[in-house]
Amino acid sequence: MNYNFSSINDKDLEDLTRDLLSKEWSTHLQSFKKGRDKGIDLRYSTIDDENEIIIQVKHYSGSKYANLKSDLKNKELPKVQKLNPKKYIVVTSLKLGVNEKDEIKKILSPYILSTNDIYGQDELNGLISKFPKIEEAHFKLWLSSTTVLNRILHNGLKGRSEFVSSKIESRIKKFVPSKSHKKSVKILNDTNFILITGAPGIGKTILANILTYQLLAEDFELVYINEIRDAEVAYESNKKQIFYFDDFLGATTLDLTSSKNADSTLINFIERVKLDNKKRLILTCRTTILNQAKEKSEIIYNSKIDINNHEVKIEDYGKLEKAKILYNHIYDSNLTNELKSTFFKDYFHWEIINHRSYNPRIIEFFTDIDRLQENVEYKSEIINFLDNPDKIWEKSFTNQLSDNAQILLSTLFSLSGTYVVSETKLKEAFDNRVNFEILNNNFRRRGNLYKKTIKELQNAFIHRIITRHSEHYQSIDIRFLNPSIEDFLYYYFNNDNIDEYFIILKSSKYLEQFKRKITTKKENYVKKIYFDDSNYNRLLELFIDKYPCLDSYSSNKDLDVINCLINLFNWKDIEKKVISIFNKLTIENLNWEDKYNLIEILEYFAKNQLTELIPIPLNKLFVKITEGYLSIHLFTAIIPNLLKHNVYENTINKMKQNDFNSFKEYKNNIINYWEQNIEKYIETSNITTAMTKNDIDKIAKERIKELTKLTEQLQVRNFITLRKFKFNSEKQLSNNIEAKRAQKVGIENIKKKDSISDEINAINRLFEYDIETKRNDLPF
Repeated sequence: MNYNFSSINDKDLEDLTRDLLSKEWSTHLQSFKKGRDKGIDLRYSTIDDENEIIIQVKHYSGSKYANLKSDLKNKELPKVQKLNPKKYIVVTSLKLGVNEKDEIKKILSPYILSTNDIYGQDELNGLISKFPKIEEAHFKLWLSSTTVLNRILHNGLKGRSEFVSSKIESRIKKFVPSKSHKKSVKILNDTNFILITGAPGIGKTILANILTYQLLAEDFELVYINEIRDAEVAYESNKKQIFYFDDFLGATTLDLTSSKNADSTLINFIERVKLDNKKRLILTCRTTILNQAKEKSEIIYNSKIDINNHEVKIEDYGKLEKAKILYNHIYDSNLTNELKSTFFKDYFHWEIINHRSYNPRIIEFFTDIDRLQENVEYKSEIINFLDNPDKIWEKSFTNQLSDNAQILLSTLFSLSGTYVVSETKLKEAFDNRVNFEILNNNFRRRGNLYKKTIKELQNAFIHRIITRHSEHYQSIDIRFLNPSIEDFLYYYFNNDNIDEYFIILKSSKYLEQFKRKITTKKENYVKKIYFDDSNYNRLLELFIDKYPCLDSYSSNKDLDVINCLINLFNWKDIEKKVISIFNKLTIENLNWEDKYNLIEILEYFAKNQLTELIPIPLNKLFVKITEGYLSIHLFTAIIPNLLKHNVYENTINKMKQNDFNSFKEYKNNIINYWEQNIEKYIETSNITTAMTKNDIDKIAKERIKELTKLTEQLQVRNFITLRKFKFNSEKQLSNNIEAKRAQKVGIENIKKKDSISDEINAINRLFEYDIETKRNDLPF
């Protein structure tokens, strides 16, 4: 592979040079903290001469030969004359021709004995080819190579903007190997599944991304999921796949009862992945949200999967890791040299490293020049970010963003109860808000307003995710750049800005804006905009007035309206309205979202003993819920749970006795579903690892027994498909044997450098300090 070395920084190049030349010369080269005598990056010492060989490493990626020549002549020559080594070596990342090498030898004569002592880009690449193990050890180099990067992009989700080469290269440049990475690789290789947890901004996503890149480089295919249901659909038995679910329990809300985060479906899927060596599952989650999930979900708490054995907690970094993260961000930033130099003066890097609020996200924030305030002293601004980490988005939102951008972010927040928002829906809701501002606040619309606003926010506050599904079809979704922005908006609107949120609702386009992000009840673990008693009537009046002109995400708007009413308001205030809507409700064509809405409504009516007020016959409702395309989760968890209410269990029993035609439809819906999905249900067990036909037959039999019990809970007993179904044990055995023979692909731990015995000196060397001499300019 040929490298231009743009993916590594100056210190990385020094380490790479040390490893390559030490191997080439079969000797040990010293790298050390620079002292008073500057000009030594590496050296070889003997008893007779400490400076036997001096090696100067110059990283000039993206620069010109003229700059190197000037530095060697004006800065390095006086130093080398003082050092007076027997041999002087120059190493640079620049390409050097014959004439340029001759010129360098002449400048540094007599210390450079031969042009063979000048290593340019070609010579470094030659050594890398000669010593491939060293190449693998320097992961930032290897992972960003053209060959590996092309493999990553090929295996990544096609057309997904988060996996473009520029973003991958940027993340690799800034990543610092840590004990969390080492532990993650071991867990992932051993069990196929990992859960990465930690506080907001601590680095969960970048660790998950690095692991994903490593797997993509091993020819795994990425399945980037926003719902666990997506993973079930995309699962292909004989293909190497990574399922990557970032922030899998949600950024600011916890709803384990929804179809999107159904705990039983998740646990079953984890079990399936653990037993398949061609699959990997990477989940990330905030520690607090996971703890709440364990409290709220008995299924997660009591599951056979011991989450603790698969969890990597990213907690405090060591000081050297903090220093390297800071250095990488400075080196790769768009800051001016004057701003960069702030970190290299007066030991300021130590003030940041030792700060109680040190956090990679804050580092990323204050090393991005586009996020900084004008006319504010940079050092003070950095300290302010660290002292007030909860407010890192506040100044940018209130002072730096245009009104258009604030409106778009607020609109996105109101729609973002799910993980991503369709761009089409966001644009329509944004246009509605703009029209409201034009009518009420003399707002002026400019040409291409939406497109210009997206451009303003892109990669600063939002991701625009383009997913290519086929040659002729792609979808575009919008999500917040990271969960902390959503957190900020939650606090912003809840703290003295509730009137502003009323404007969002007054200008709303979709029922979803009333459904996901607001509440009139104090709820634990849920971050929604809270409308207290003083705003309750105002909200009720607004919704009653507004809902007739709102659109719905679902095909059946009336079910969405009822859902909003029962979730937001007291029954006494909405009874007439709900019954009125129910009386004109049609349920002929329900999609899966409609069915989940309907089930939630039925659950509410049963809990509040209101089922006698439902004007549609219950037998008809159960027929409609069970027909058409559905999920395993609906038949194995949601409907059985609904039938725990006596009123609904009695409904099915009465159907059997008094309405055979309805019961026959209901029963046939369930039978038809399992006729198509029984194999899929059996394959979600440990049957994929059994190594004898008898074991496979036994597991299949047990699984069919479980399924028989589940269908009996739905009052459908012993139907012929279950009685006569024969699982293809021979085919499964053949697949299992083939899978076992296939070598399990693992990823490598990033090779760590020699352990650092003196962390303080290592950090000071990184930032070019000496005990007696402080450096006040840039080291790179």
